[in-house]
Amino acid sequence: MNTNRSHLREKLAAGIAQVGKKIFGYDQEIEQIFLGFAASGHVLLEGVPGVAKTKLSQTLSDIFIDAVMHRAQGSPDLMPADIIGFEIFNPKTGEWETRRGNIEGCHIFFYDEINRATTKANTSLLQAMQEGSITQNDRQRLLLKPFFVIATENPIESEGTFPLPEAAADRFIVKVIFRYVSEDNELRMVEAKALATEVEKVLSIEDAAAIRKAVEEVAANASTALRKFIIRLVRASRPYNDPERRDPNKLFDAIWGGDAQKLRSYISFGAGPRAIEALVAMSAARAFLNGREAPSDEDVRSVFFNVMRHRFVLSPLAGPNGFSLEKFLEDLLARVPLVAGEILDHEISASAHPQNEVKARPWWLAWLRLPKFLRTKRQSAAKDLLATS
Repeated sequence: MNTNRSHLREKLAAGIAQVGKKIFGYDQEIEQIFLGFAASGHVLLEGVPGVAKTKLSQTLSDIFIDAVMHRAQGSPDLMPADIIGFEIFNPKTGEWETRRGNIEGCHIFFYDEINRATTKANTSLLQAMQEGSITQNDRQRLLLKPFFVIATENPIESEGTFPLPEAAADRFIVKVIFRYVSEDNELRMVEAKALATEVEKVLSIEDAAAIRKAVEEVAANASTALRKFIIRLVRASRPYNDPERRDPNKLFDAIWGGDAQKLRSYISFGAGPRAIEALVAMSAARAFLNGREAPSDEDVRSVFFNVMRHRFVLSPLAGPNGFSLEKFLEDLLARVPLVAGEILDHEISASAHPQNEVKARPWWLAWLRLPKFLRTKRQSAAKDLLATS
């Protein structure tokens, strides 16, 4: 890794270390959040109340020298105008005036309890998260760069909450689950609060932009074999090849064998093409953090669960039948092989399920399956040919 990249990698590692001074027991989760930021993505945090989701988000902004952070609190009465702003006509001047929302003028947008806001409010984020801009009255306004959304949601409450739209969830590059930490780490949290531990400002906006650019360069070095591995991982998660669910996915059948039909009753839709881009970007970010010039399958496996877990639509049968998406992803990662070159569906089927390998049939079976009059006709033609010779 060249000198400039090494310097940027050290900056990114320093940022992770600073957040770790106040947030204990979540080393892997903190790393995944920083990787999502480095990969030019947005991050969704899920956990029960009190597991430091909000504190982590605030600490993330504290390590920046010049970053601006804005915050929105999800609630049923939150409107799209509160997030992206609105334009109002001023009759005195005869011009349209812009009233900016929370999302403008910031580099980090912290959206607390996103699942308490309505679908109408959350879909207003789609253009901002994908394109870094918003459009009102046919006028497009660009957001600051780099732009990063970090949102939280509470999975245990249903009153006053709304399911996050699939299109909005898919915009997040990772979904990181926060669970309870050990007793020792909870003690460290209490001691750190008593000591009023502060973090150092170790990153600038210029550093963040350069880190994202460097990660893009590392992603471009990904091998063809790795890209095919990622593509097959994602494609093998889809029960069907079409949204109408009429064309069964042969790769899905090859990977899952006798379980394919049962899994089709649990999974309505698998991961889409955006998951492929996310896996490439996240694995490249991890390779960059570890000082490598190109991502490997180890990087893919490390980020796989956080990238994939929020990109599925499950059927009503999944819950009552005890279907576990985490177990499905674990099995998927174990069954899809890493290959050095192109591999055909039937070859994957043979490697995953040798008992399902299709064997070549004897030629005489095809002969017996011909209608009787055709067999008689061909036999007569053969006799005539022998007689003339």
